Amino acid sequence: MRTEPRIPFESKVIFGYQNQAVSGSITNLSLKGIFINSHSCPPKNSFIELALAVPFLSEPPNVMAKVKRTDDGGFAADFFGMNHEVASSIWSFVCARLTSLSNCPYCGMPVGDKRPSHCPHCTYLLSFDDPDYFEKRDTAITRKGLMDFIGKLSDPEVHAIARTIRKYLLGRNTEISGNSDEEMVGTCDKMRTVFHLIRKVATADVPVLIIGETGTGKEMTARAIHERSLRQSGPFIPIN
Repeated sequence: MRTEPRIPFESKVIFGYQNQAVSGSITNLSLKGIFINSHSCPPKNSFIELALAVPFLSEPPNVMAKVKRTDDGGFAADFFGMNHEVASSIWSFVCARLTSLSNCPYCGMPVGDKRPSHCPHCTYLLSFDDPDYFEKRDTAITRKGLMDFIGKLSDPEVHAIARTIRKYLLGRNTEISGNSDEEMVGTCDKMRTVFHLIRKVATADVPVLIIGETGTGKEMTARAIHERSLRQSGPFIPIN
């Protein structure tokens, strides 16, 4: 699985390594780096200086890169310390050509001529023209990583993480209260008032009376208070 969308691209390149200028040819280009065919491949993790002679840049910039891996006849290198202007030019060039691809540039699987917003196979974001593309893509990658991580945890660990997340969300505009089976969710002023009262009375050692019609969430509210009270380690016993 590729970590950055890349396109086939052919161009000559000169790179400097150990005070020598070596020629090569670019075969793939992404915002993160390039693949260079060359008879002389620097070792992995070494730094090289590239003179990028590419048509979308008026003046060939000198860019530092770090060799990521070597293959037969070439090597992949990640850009290092690239300025914003050059990075923007490269992404504009790459993005314009990604829209015509019928395969996902991440997993390589076909997505059809009418490209969906997300790859149906790897779920990576494919809306390359979205101005917030990288932020949304990184969020999706992080979310997928979290789901994979949670899938490897034991049941008690999953419940412990869920409780921690709920406590964190209680301080946010979108608030969640309740156990893993039933949850109270709300953002309006009245629900925020309910969440505020739950937090307020949960730490007080006083009886709490909750009144309301059937189905309004009295038991859920009582459970939320119990989970935040000094008695949270004890059982919650509802009596109908």
